[in-house]
Amino acid sequence: MSQEKSEGQPSYSYPQRLAALKNPKTPVHLSLQHLNFLYLFDLVSLCLQPRIPQELKQAAEERIVAQIPKMPIGQRITLARRGPPRIVAQLLIGENLQIILAGLDNPYLTENILLQALNRAGCSQKVVESIATHKKWSSRYDIRLALLRHPHLSMAHALKFLPDIKSTDLKELVQDSRVNTFIRNYLKNKLALSK
Repeated sequence: MSQEKSEGQPSYSYPQRLAALKNPKTPVHLSLQHLNFLYLFDLVSLCLQPRIPQELKQAAEERIVAQIPKMPIGQRITLARRGPPRIVAQLLIGENLQIILAGLDNPYLTENILLQALNRAGCSQKVVESIATHKKWSSRYDIRLALLRHPHLSMAHALKFLPDIKSTDLKELVQDSRVNTFIRNYLKNKLALSK
């Protein structure tokens, strides 16, 4: 790799840049300068380092997010599988089922990030249905509630989730305008019969 030399600035090799970025004692302003030279998956690795300053992680994540539209599908799938939670949330916006499924299996994905993705206005039906059928995520109570509130949830999935929902939450769902009309009408009838 050739080393660029600016006036008055030393040149660094790629391994030196990477080592400086991964060292938590490197001043943030210097680390930010080195970010522009990193390859995609080195940026991902940096985002997952626990001792890296938050400002540096955010800058690295922003660089990754900026590259997503130009990435081939294979890289997006790998990124969804191995990337930090914020990046996975960005990848869950799309319609590609392989990317969605890879993102849902990401070990760094948290329930909170997934709830934010479900509550986002652009959350697609593919994402909703993928979460509703995912073994790990569909068993979580708060995820089930968020899915029930989503207008794209099918009646078949709703019927699987409803028996486990608390009666106070069922009453709230009836009042929630975001809930699919068919599900809301079903709940109204069910609650009326139980009185």
